[in-house]
Amino acid sequence: MDRIPGSNCHDAGWVGSRQFVAQRGGGEWSPEAAEGDDASCSSHRMGTAIKLGGDDANPDHPLLTRIFFFNNSLRTRSPLFRGSPAPPITSYNNAVEFTGCGTLDPVSCRQQPDPDRSCAGKDFWTQDGEALFADCFPLRDQKGNAVPHRMRFNAYNRAPGPKLVGIDRDRVPASVAFVGSVAGRLAASAAEKMFAIDATSSLAHSGCRLAYDKGDLTCFEIGAPVGALRPDGGRFDLEIPFRFPFTEVLRQAP
Repeated sequence: MDRIPGSNCHDAGWVGSRQFVAQRGGGEWSPEAAEGDDASCSSHRMGTAIKLGGDDANPDHPLLTRIFFFNNSLRTRSPLFRGSPAPPITSYNNAVEFTGCGTLDPVSCRQQPDPDRSCAGKDFWTQDGEALFADCFPLRDQKGNAVPHRMRFNAYNRAPGPKLVGIDRDRVPASVAFVGSVAGRLAASAAEKMFAIDATSSLAHSGCRLAYDKGDLTCFEIGAPVGALRPDGGRFDLEIPFRFPFTEVLRQAP
């Protein structure tokens, strides 16, 4: 949010901890205990809204075929997406306020791209160079084919840079500026006051209408709200044919 991730972290808490390694169909705890740099808070302060990753047994393939990311109201100093290889992203109707401040400014808002060589050239900044939109985020797969990301009708306080032109389309030119600071857990009423859309704002009617059909999310027509909360303060909700514990999805699987 406004402060550096992990500002309350203590190094002593990391020593000896183990990582859960995700694999297709499940996963398991790594037998290796964290030590050295891996057991330092400084190694875990990158921050990401959605952290992507691959299958260790088949590193050229992501674990998921597609990730839906829609109607969120976000205030973040961390990149939205990070991880390679990555599944295609479907991003619709999100209102995002970036609070990053480049690579040399105060630590509380500074952002540094991933130093891994495989991530070189896969960092995506806003046009003003102040905020990291996505990092180690591939636009092409291992075979050189374009990853079919779908990004439409999103609104940002800082427009993403030119490398995403043609991918992040139909941007909503409305002003995004959420008021107040985020500290701890917010009550529902406080969140609604902070993130609610003003009925007179372009955010109230400039998004696309969404429908979930046959395992995909479609974006059609104009006139829907952008962000997580509607002008009346109610939360955005999408009618989908399944709910927790998602047994309907399992029955639909081939």
